[in-house]
This record gives sequence, C-alpha cells and structure tokens, in this order.
Amino acid sequence: MHEWGRGNLVEDPLAGDTLVLAGSCSEATLAQVSEAKAVFPSHRLDPVRTPDPAQMLDTALGWLKAQPAGQPRLVYASATPAEREAAVAAMGSQTAENLEHVLGALAVYAAAEGTRRFVVAGGETSGAVVSALGIQQVLVEDELEAGVPWCTTEGPRPIRLLLKSGNFGSGRLLVEAAT
Repeated sequence: MHEWGRGNLVEDPLAGDTLVLAGSCSEATLAQVSEAKAVFPSHRLDPVRTPDPAQMLDTALGWLKAQPAGQPRLVYASATPAEREAAVAAMGSQTAENLEHVLGALAVYAAAEGTRRFVVAGGETSGAVVSALGIQQVLVEDELEAGVPWCTTEGPRPIRLLLKSGNFGSGRLLVEAAT
C-alpha cells in the first residue's frame, strides 16, 4: 500500500503484515477465530500440548518466523470451556497469565520484525499486548464495527491496532480487520 507525499510515491508506514492475536474465550471470539483459521495461517497456543510457557513461546516464535511475509497470521489461545479446563489442569492456575504473556511477547517480536498492524481479540489480551508493546497513548480512529475502533500510535514507527472485547463483532470481524 502506498500514499502520495510531496510529489513522490512513499511507502505507507502502516502497510504490510497483520498479526491477529486472540485470547478471548467468548462465544463471539471463538466464532471469529474459526472464520479466520479458514482464511489465513494460524497457530494455536495449546497448554495441554505445551504446558511450559517458555517452550510454548519458542514454538510459536518458530511458527511465526516460518510464515511468508505479506499475509495475515493468526495466533490464538481462545478455547472452549472443556479446552480451558484441560489447559488449567496441564499448566496450572497461572494459565491465563502465561498465555497473555506469550501473546504479548509475540507482538513485541512481530513489531520488531516490521509488523505495523495488530488485531487483538480479548480485553485482557488487548491489555497484555498494549503493555508488552509499551504503548501509552493512541489516537482512536474509525470503527470497523460498532464498539470496535482502529487505534494508531504516534511517532516515527506508528502501529495500527484493532482492540476488541471478547463478545464484540460479527463472525467475520477478524478476517475483515486483517485483510
């Protein structure tokens, strides 16, 4: 994506890869994750399969690094009630905090590698990602859907964020935000 500036074609600083990070386990987010998995590459953070948070982060980073540039990617921890119960049995009482930490660390890695657009599903997940990225202030822009605004940071390397609470948005919200 490009824009015109001062008579020259310049690269849009917010164009490029989009990383979708989903941590909410709400019914709406589960449906949105299901739609997104059908459209672009996805990786599930599964505490049953990988109960060690450091190993989970390493595995997710390896997956993220292997993805081709220029397309949306989805990393999600969203889970059904039965999957959440199994996750807590495997990872312990700090499961939610561990998953939020991993999602935040993935955002930091992606931003360092040039990702400028993040779509984040879940209130606590949004807080973890914003905190991990060190974002203290955003400009709230247009809404993709009611109650789901795009936000942009200021500075020389702006980041565009769509932060949504779990039960907000239509079934295709993640797909529409990422493409």
